[in-house]
Amino acid sequence: MVRQLSFAYTCSYIPVEIIHAAGYIPRRIIGRTDLCVHLDSILSGNVCPYVHGILDIWRKRRGEYNGIAIADSCDAMRSLYHILYLEASKEEQTSIFFLNPPRRNGKEAVELYAKQLEGFSRAIGINTERAYESLFESITLYHRLRELFNTLSENLKRKGTAVPVSKLTALKLELYNDDPRRAIEELDSLIRRPEEGLLSERKGPEIAVMGSPIPGEKMLSIVEDAGFSPVIYDSCLDLRWDSYPEVSLKNIDDPFHFLSESYLKKVSCPRMEDREEWIDRLVKLNRKGELKGIIQFRMPFCDLHGFDHSNLLEKMGRERVLQIETDGSERSEGQIKTRVQAFYEVSSAKNRRGNREKMQQERKIAYCGIDVGSATVDGAIISPEGDLLASGIKKTGPGAEKTANLLLETMLKEAGLDRREVLFIMATGYGREGISFAQDTITEISCHARGAYHLFPEARLIIDIGGQDSKVIRIDGTGKVINFQMNDKCAAGTGRFIEVMAGALEMNLERLNRLALEEGEVASISSVCTVFAESEVVSLIARGVEPADIARGIFAAITRRIGGMVRRVGLVEPVVMTGGGALNMGLVKSMERNLGVPIGVAENPQLAGAIGAAILGMEKAGV
Repeated sequence: MVRQLSFAYTCSYIPVEIIHAAGYIPRRIIGRTDLCVHLDSILSGNVCPYVHGILDIWRKRRGEYNGIAIADSCDAMRSLYHILYLEASKEEQTSIFFLNPPRRNGKEAVELYAKQLEGFSRAIGINTERAYESLFESITLYHRLRELFNTLSENLKRKGTAVPVSKLTALKLELYNDDPRRAIEELDSLIRRPEEGLLSERKGPEIAVMGSPIPGEKMLSIVEDAGFSPVIYDSCLDLRWDSYPEVSLKNIDDPFHFLSESYLKKVSCPRMEDREEWIDRLVKLNRKGELKGIIQFRMPFCDLHGFDHSNLLEKMGRERVLQIETDGSERSEGQIKTRVQAFYEVSSAKNRRGNREKMQQERKIAYCGIDVGSATVDGAIISPEGDLLASGIKKTGPGAEKTANLLLETMLKEAGLDRREVLFIMATGYGREGISFAQDTITEISCHARGAYHLFPEARLIIDIGGQDSKVIRIDGTGKVINFQMNDKCAAGTGRFIEVMAGALEMNLERLNRLALEEGEVASISSVCTVFAESEVVSLIARGVEPADIARGIFAAITRRIGGMVRRVGLVEPVVMTGGGALNMGLVKSMERNLGVPIGVAENPQLAGAIGAAILGMEKAGV
């Protein structure tokens, strides 16, 4: 008989076997985020978006569940329990449960949690001899389900094919939220025919993905689409969900002790005290070459994963670890895609220089880079020797591809070339995916690194300040990216910040720059938020502070933000600036004061990304 009653739970440390034995289908609530919901929520805006998402789903679908079990995994989950309990009626309060898994997995911890689980089971309805027997049945069913998932994964690996973590995780979410008997039947079928939607021909650098639970396939698909093959997904939606230790079901005297020990000895959550052992295992895999790097997703306002991050940075180095702060929604897909693709380019960097003589014999003698930014589209055409044949800059406008096409035609005329003589067109920038006439795309991280290195071969640190983001890139003596930092979620630290401040002062950028270059006081602008900083500027004007002092304060505020990014990647000289921000000497001088080192600026700093794209396109064409 198919079970129809559902019972919600929030954490991978809550045994689904107990919920199932009580006559329910365990349903894991996954916190899909929605910023609009956050604004109306009783929860603070400074609470993890994942918990906001759980609260939203519970309120909308309350009638579908017979109760909910919440684990004391963090302060946010504790707040969630209090809210659900206070919002519930007296009758509903009896079906809202709170479990406190220990932070250790020793003998005393196992005994402590076993007592909690026994109390939970009685409260949920396992209080008869028949119900007690059903608990053993449920343990056997879920044990079989985990075995089949392991068999499926191993079979796919033996085929020598990349297993898309995104699809495998989605499958786990689906089947663990189903009746285990039906899930076992479906897994049996998949094991016989794994080619049905689970295989992938991609086999890129193997990495681990870890951190906060990221709902949906999209974020993991971005990692796979960049070229990576995630072989470990250390999340409570995957590895920490079903990583049961190898156990025997024979002679289980106490099911609660068995479940307590099994759940506490899985791959541990960052809240647990024994996390060091797991981190060391990942580090060893990296040193053996079996893991090229780690991508760590982190929910805003979540402190737990920060300990993992600092530990990994210390033991593996910044160039092997990419942390991405995201609320799990798809709104920031573009920024995340850029960071992941840049990390891929760093992880899989290799010499791709080709046979240029062969290219010239084919009478295709030029290479083009198109950098599609938020404010402008920049282009460069270079010769096989790397000489700049033509360049151009146009405002992006509403149609980026149309603008890029017009720019290309203008540059071809300037260089005296026919489009057929351009062997390769490489697109970069945030709008790179929309340039259909480009043969390939690459992130602006790699392009600015290569372009700046071409213009300044001695450069080791590149600061790029664009219209909607800023980047700090550290490179080695060959121009290879070692590490990078991006600010792409906030206008502070970007060209947009300067534009807004100039507007508040009712002056153009040229005058703002001239005033900032004058000697004098530096007005204090403390806010890192563009909106609040604008309010500060308005207040300074009202107090009669000199415009020149305010201008210097504006540039000091933006360089403090960039300076923090520089210190995270490590300050090395020589330093160069690229992007439109480098045209503003007031900003350059302020940056020099902040860092205490001289900064080089190319003749056309806005073209660094386009030149780098053209060079990388030339190298790829020769493969």
